Amino acid sequence: MKRFTLFAAGVLTMLAITGVSLTFAGNDLSDLIEQEKATMGSVYKVCNQDLVLARKAVITFKANLLETNEDKTCHYMQLDSEDIMKLEPFGFSIEPATSWIDQKLEALDNLKQKVELQALTKSLTKETTAIPGYDCYETVEETFVAAQGIATSHPDLATWIDIGNSWEKENGLGGYDMKVLKLTNSSIPGTKPILFINSAMHAREYATAPLVLNFATYLVENYGIDADATWILDYHEIHMLLHTNPDGRKMAETGLYWRKNTNTDYCGPTSNNRGADLNRNFTFGWNTADGSSGYECDEDYRGPIPGSEPEIQAVQSYVRSIFDDNRGPAATDAAPDDTSGIHLDIHSYSELVLWPWGSTSDIAPNGSQMQTLGRKFAYWNGYTPEQSIGLYPTDGTSDGVSYGELGVPAFTFELGTSFFQKCTTYTNTIVPDNMPALIYAAKVVRTPYITPAGPNAEDIVFSSSTAAPGSLVTITATISDSRFNNSNGTEITQNIIQAEYYIDTPPWETSPTPVAISMAASDGSFDEKTEEVTAVIDTAGWALGKYMIFVQGKDGGNVMGAVSAGFLTISEAGTTPVITSCDPATGGRKDRLNISVYGSNFDGGASVDFGSKIRILDTTIVSDTRIDLRIKILRLAALGARDVIVTNLDGEYGVLTDGFRVTE
Repeated sequence: MKRFTLFAAGVLTMLAITGVSLTFAGNDLSDLIEQEKATMGSVYKVCNQDLVLARKAVITFKANLLETNEDKTCHYMQLDSEDIMKLEPFGFSIEPATSWIDQKLEALDNLKQKVELQALTKSLTKETTAIPGYDCYETVEETFVAAQGIATSHPDLATWIDIGNSWEKENGLGGYDMKVLKLTNSSIPGTKPILFINSAMHAREYATAPLVLNFATYLVENYGIDADATWILDYHEIHMLLHTNPDGRKMAETGLYWRKNTNTDYCGPTSNNRGADLNRNFTFGWNTADGSSGYECDEDYRGPIPGSEPEIQAVQSYVRSIFDDNRGPAATDAAPDDTSGIHLDIHSYSELVLWPWGSTSDIAPNGSQMQTLGRKFAYWNGYTPEQSIGLYPTDGTSDGVSYGELGVPAFTFELGTSFFQKCTTYTNTIVPDNMPALIYAAKVVRTPYITPAGPNAEDIVFSSSTAAPGSLVTITATISDSRFNNSNGTEITQNIIQAEYYIDTPPWETSPTPVAISMAASDGSFDEKTEEVTAVIDTAGWALGKYMIFVQGKDGGNVMGAVSAGFLTISEAGTTPVITSCDPATGGRKDRLNISVYGSNFDGGASVDFGSKIRILDTTIVSDTRIDLRIKILRLAALGARDVIVTNLDGEYGVLTDGFRVTE
């Protein structure tokens, strides 16, 4: 069956105008629109009130998927008779999507008129910034420029690496380099664990590459400012293949509903269904589970042979070069518990966190450990965690090379609720929900089969983040063993039994030897799954400078969890800050607020503290009398009045008593 691939959702741009016809990549766009209109009759509304089955239908029929309704019980899909027969045994109602089709046909007619008018007037803009209609999403070129800019601006932290060619470049038709942005502090030598992230494998999934680029920007821009971003880049490596399918992405940037690469050897050089599905072309498990198509025009066409596409050849070669082979050849061979590395494949949409196997309902040899980590990821982004088997299997997917071959835990994030996600949703939901999950992945990549079972260290707060030599500084933190998403099964948790901090040397280092210093439960005993812990740091004898304080906890299963860190600066005394007001002075739990603190004697290094469970996201020293902040009030923040403390680099601090209040 020739499946639907091309709903034009936005304004077509980046096109060459020839006479009165408009062409793109050798195709007459009016003809492409007519091709699409001809396929509309096979779009169906597919519904099931059982959310589990509705969700699994998305996993299995992702290539057929076009849209989903708000409550996630109904999907609009391109189906043939064989697809319908596969869905019917599960109780799905299936009916022609008449109203939906009428809306799309009208949109396509309007688009065709616009295309023809633009061709006649030759007024179409040939260059664009951002994807038209979606100013939050960079084009392929803009992504590459941004990544190169990161490498140029931060040569000690970033490298922009060419790992191969796209299909079009490989065949002399323009195209793109396949490029990886590698982040790590190159001045700290040694072998480091690696987090590999690829995105935009399916071209129409707009939010994927921008999210990963956002993560890269966050890490480098906060190096030396945020302690966690700093130690992640000091001791780990983050490798980001931002565009796994750049040729296809250029097609999708015009508004076309493009999924595959643009290989003209399949389905005809001018067909809007040409190309191979890159996420069915991986060598491991290729064409082994009836989980892909052998028909060239299908959206899940697997290619003629395993790894036929240059994009997949580049990905597989690179993954094999950065990860050791830790898994035996048998399907039942597990990777060792101390395996390092994580692979994240970022897709959209469906709000899912998935792990192997997708080719069988059998649990993978390391399946229980990947489930634990998957439920941790899903706690942060709020998605549903589950094994990637749907109603039927898939094969030849990206986790084959990383987990199937090498034993490295592999996950797919399905972002958001739409392929062409609105910018408001991307900015306000997808980014803030998924950034903590990406940061957590970067934290636990050293031992991903072990550490996620342990408790998280969070919300590190110092009584004064800047202190004079010899000062006593109180440190508090939260240690929690409950950070799992239990929406799809319940993870076993234990009480906290231990917490400790380390000064400058993290617990995994061997030289110099790390020194663990005990922290106490604030309420006097370790007897709960979430504990606030505290200690007093004696800075007697400390030299002036900035110190990194690592915090880690252990649960009743004797598992040490993920590390978090904070900066403590030792500085000579100076002019004491004075605080006169804090505006706004009230915020509810889970709020994000912009706040201004007013007073005097705020120098360029001043810091602000609102107490436990209020996280400062950004700080701007506006002047000697004003500091602007963006804060997040955490869910466990205690209600009531808080003191506001401003500390300068000299260790002097001013206090505004009851200057801020936390409400429900």
